[in-house]
Amino acid sequence: MNLQILTLLMFLNGMNGGNRCLAPESADVVPLQELIAKRSYVLQTKLDSSDAKEMAIAATEVGREFGLSPVFVVALIEVESRYDKRAKSKKGCRGLIQLSKRT
Repeated sequence: MNLQILTLLMFLNGMNGGNRCLAPESADVVPLQELIAKRSYVLQTKLDSSDAKEMAIAATEVGREFGLSPVFVVALIEVESRYDKRAKSKKGCRGLIQLSKRT
């Protein structure tokens, strides 16, 4: 994981007292999946439902692991890659949260 993102996640985890999110339950994942699907359509990435569900589960798990809101994790993905798993920046960063090869 990119050192800057890991540092940010650790900092934010400390800000909320280290509270952990609940394990991904269907009731938690479905609204997030719908949000991802709608936002990806608006951004013209147009994820299918299985990709949106996979991303929602991953965001929920990462949120739980670092004590972050899964919506924050999804927002990070949207800003960094517009939900495109194959995104690549001009500087060579890749993926949903734009990690560099050096990390």
